[in-house]
Amino acid sequence: MLSHTLYYYLKPVVPRRVQIAVRRAVVRHQLRRYREVWPIDERAAAPPEGWEGWPDGKKFALVLTHDVEGPRGLANCRPLMEMEKDLGFRSSFNFVAEEYPVPMELLHQMRDQGFEVGLHGLSHDGNMFRSRRAFEEQAVRINRYLKEWGATGFRAPSMYHDLEWLSDLDISYDSSTFDTDPFEPQPDALCTIFPRWIPGRDGRKGYVELPYTLPQDFTLFILLQERGIDIWKRKLDWIAERGGMALLITHPDYMSFSECGKHADQYPARLYREFLDHVRSEYYDHCWPAQPGQVGEFWPKDIGRVASGSPTRVWPERTPGRVLAADEKRRHVLFIVENQSVPYDRRVWAEARSAKEMDLDVTVICPTNERARVRYESIEGIEIFRYPELAGTSGRSGIAFEYLHAFFWQTLLSWKVYLRKPFQIVHGANPPDDVFLLAAFFRLLGSRFVYDQHDLSPELYLTKYPGRRGLLYRVLLLLERFSCRTAHAVVTANDSYRRITGDRHGISQEKIFVVRNDPDLNEFRKIQRPNAGGHTGPTELLYVGSINPQDGVDVLVETLSCLVNHLGERDFRCRVVGGGEHLDAVRHRANQLGLLGFLDFVGVIRDRGIVLERICAADICVEPAPDNELNRYSTFIKVMEYMAAGKPVVAFDLPETRFSARGAALLVPPGDIGAFASAIKRLIHDFGLRQRLGEAGLERTGTDLKWDTANRNMKRAYKSIMKQETKRK
Repeated sequence: MLSHTLYYYLKPVVPRRVQIAVRRAVVRHQLRRYREVWPIDERAAAPPEGWEGWPDGKKFALVLTHDVEGPRGLANCRPLMEMEKDLGFRSSFNFVAEEYPVPMELLHQMRDQGFEVGLHGLSHDGNMFRSRRAFEEQAVRINRYLKEWGATGFRAPSMYHDLEWLSDLDISYDSSTFDTDPFEPQPDALCTIFPRWIPGRDGRKGYVELPYTLPQDFTLFILLQERGIDIWKRKLDWIAERGGMALLITHPDYMSFSECGKHADQYPARLYREFLDHVRSEYYDHCWPAQPGQVGEFWPKDIGRVASGSPTRVWPERTPGRVLAADEKRRHVLFIVENQSVPYDRRVWAEARSAKEMDLDVTVICPTNERARVRYESIEGIEIFRYPELAGTSGRSGIAFEYLHAFFWQTLLSWKVYLRKPFQIVHGANPPDDVFLLAAFFRLLGSRFVYDQHDLSPELYLTKYPGRRGLLYRVLLLLERFSCRTAHAVVTANDSYRRITGDRHGISQEKIFVVRNDPDLNEFRKIQRPNAGGHTGPTELLYVGSINPQDGVDVLVETLSCLVNHLGERDFRCRVVGGGEHLDAVRHRANQLGLLGFLDFVGVIRDRGIVLERICAADICVEPAPDNELNRYSTFIKVMEYMAAGKPVVAFDLPETRFSARGAALLVPPGDIGAFASAIKRLIHDFGLRQRLGEAGLERTGTDLKWDTANRNMKRAYKSIMKQETKRK
C-alpha cells in the first residue's frame, strides 16, 4: 500500500505521458508472467451451486458501465449516450462525487432516458481503504451522495476493495472486483464470471458483488496499445459459451469522438461502437442486456454466497510455461498447424484436449485469423502461440510463398517453445506436408514425430488443378512419402486415407491410427432442441462449412436454382454458414440466378454454441461436396454433426459419405444436380421420412460415430510412441 500511496502523492507533478510510458513498461513485463490467467482464467467459468440461468432463458448477461474520472469524461457523456441509444443499448455511468462538479441536470437526463447512475468514490485516488477509520469517514459522505443521487451502486476508485467494509454503504450492488486482472494495484481476483452475494456485517443487509469480466478499455487501448477489439471479442465469446456475465468498464475520459485522439491517453470511440455492433450482430438475441442495478435485483441471495472479506489472491507465482521441479518428468507435446487457427480447427483442438487428458503438457503453434488475432493465449491449460496469417495469396506461386512464410514462423516459434520447455513429441498436421523437415531437427534432440494427415495433399492439388500430374504433383507425393516414412506414428481421418497412405508409401498398417472427425455428443446435449413438428413457415435448409472450390457451395447454388425454376419449389429458405475464398463468386452467382430471396449467406459464426443451435433448428441439412480425387475419400465432419443433431441429410453418393451416413441420408449420383434438387423436394414434403432419417443419424452417431471412439484411437497413437521411447531408452 505504501508504493501506491507514494504513486498518488507524486501523480499530480509527473507528466501524463511519463506516467503512461512507465505503466506501459510495467504492464508489458507483467503480461509475460500472467498470460495463463489473462484475459481468460479458465477457473472463473464454473457457475455457482444452484444456478438456474438468466431471465427469459438468455444465454448470458451483458452489462455496460462507464467510469467518469474527470471533466473530459463528463463532456463526453452525452455523445456516448447518443451512441448507445442509436444502437439500442442502455448503460450505467459512475461519477466521482468530489473530484469535479457533477450536474444534477445530467443525472436527471440520464435517468429519464433509461440510463443508470452510480457512485465512483469521493476522489479518484487510492486512499479510501488506507485505514478503517478513513473508510468510515468517507462512508458517511458516500451514503449521503447515494441518497441525493438516488443511486444504489458503487465502484471504488482504482478498484481497491474490502468486501466486508463495503457492507457499510447503502448499496444494492458493488462492482469493485474482477474475474481476472493482474494489472490492477490490488490484483486479488474474485475468480468468477458470475455475480456473488456478499452477506452484511453487524446486521447490515448485504449486497451483490458484480465483477467486471471484460478487460478495461484503458488496459487494452492505452497501455497495451491494441488497435482492434479482438481481445474483447474473444473474451465475450468465452463468457457467452459458459453462460456468465460480460461486464465491461469503459471510460469516457479516454474516448475521442473525433477520428484522432487529442491526448496520449485517448483512443477512437469507434472501437467501442464496433464492440456494440459486434454484440448486436452476433449475440443480441442470446444475451440479457441489463444494467447493474437490474442484475443486483435479479441475483438470488442464496446463490453464490461468499464469506465477508476480500477475495483470495489467485495469481500464479511462477512464469507461465515454466514447470516446477515436481513436474519435470511430464511429457510435452507440440502441435504445429498451418491450415487453420486453433481452437477453431475442431480436429486439432479435440486432439490437443486428448493429449491434455493424458496429463501431457500441450502447446500449439498455428496462424492467426479473423476470429483469433491474439498472438498468445492459454485455453483450458493449452498454450497457443500464433504467427501472422499471410492473407490474399493465390495461384501456385502464392501458395508456395504462404507455406514458406508459415514454415519460417513455425521454426522460430518451435525453438522459442523448446527453449522454454523441451517437448518430446512434435505433432504436425497437414496440409502442407513439410512439418517433417522441422521435426527432423528436434528428432536429433530425442523428440518423436506424429504425422497427422488431415488431407491427401496430392489429391487436394488435383481438385484445384485437375489433370496436372506434373512436377508439383510429384513433389507433393514425395513430401507425403517423407512425412509418412519419418513419422513414429501416422494419424489419418478414415480407413480410405489409411489404405491409400499405406499402399502408396509401403507403411505398416500397425503404424497408422484412424482418428475420425466424429462429433462430440456432449456439445449437442447442451443445446435445447426445438419440438418435433413444431416448426411453422418455410422449410429451413442449412449448409455449414468452408466455401472453397472443393466444397461444392457453387453446386448447391445451381441445385437451388433447379429446385425453384424447374421443380417449382418455393416454400423454403437455405442458410449458408461459413466463409472462404469462393464466397464472393458463389454469392455473385446466386444473385445472377435470382436466388437471394431463398438463400441467406450468414458468414462465419464465431460462437460454437450458436452454430450448433443453427444445426438443431434446421429441417434439412445438405452436403454438396462434389466427386473429385479428394472428396471421394474424405470424411466431412459436418455430415456427422448433422446426424448428431437428428437432421436428415442430402449429399452426393461418395464412398466415405456413404460409410458415415449409412441410412441417415438421401444419397444421389455424383454430379446429378437434378437428383439433388429432387431429393431436397422429397424431404420438404415428407415429414415422416425426415424423422426416420434423423433417428437413424442419432443412432449411428450414438454408437459407431462418436468422438469417444476417435479419442481412444488418438490416445493409442501416443501410447505407442511412448512405448517406442521407453524401448529406445
